Amino acid sequence: MKECTWKERIESAARRDSLDVDESAHIQTCFDCANLAGMIRLLRAEGHAAERLAVERVPSARAILAQARPLLASADLRRVLWPIVWLERAAAVLGSLAAIVAAWWLLQRAGDSSAFDVLRSIGESDASATGADLTSAAMLVAAVTVLTVASYGLVGLAGATTRRR
Repeated sequence: MKECTWKERIESAARRDSLDVDESAHIQTCFDCANLAGMIRLLRAEGHAAERLAVERVPSARAILAQARPLLASADLRRVLWPIVWLERAAAVLGSLAAIVAAWWLLQRAGDSSAFDVLRSIGESDASATGADLTSAAMLVAAVTVLTVASYGLVGLAGATTRRR
């Protein structure tokens, strides 16, 4: 069995997809070269189909960047909001502790009736209060104020927290 001398010429012409008149005539007469040219054409067509399919399935770089931008923005937003979220949490914990301490102190002072007596006697003409009674009443008013502000702050924090992503 002898190999065809046109094989390399037919192969290079089929790869470039341009057969001249002589090569086309040879393919009509030589069975091996016709099979070779047909196989190369088939592989080229298969390669073009695979390229088209890959282009259809793989998004462009512009589409990939368009999808990545919101992710980068949310990562930047998380990085910026992280300290604020932790400050909110710390404020909620400290506010809760302040409210608990103020309520505890207020309950402890409830047993001391002199502070309540001073507050009740405001506006009476014959009321006489000592300095200790006035100090006790002022501390009671301060405790109620702290308790009110702390509870208002906690309610405000619970309703207006930063959105966590």
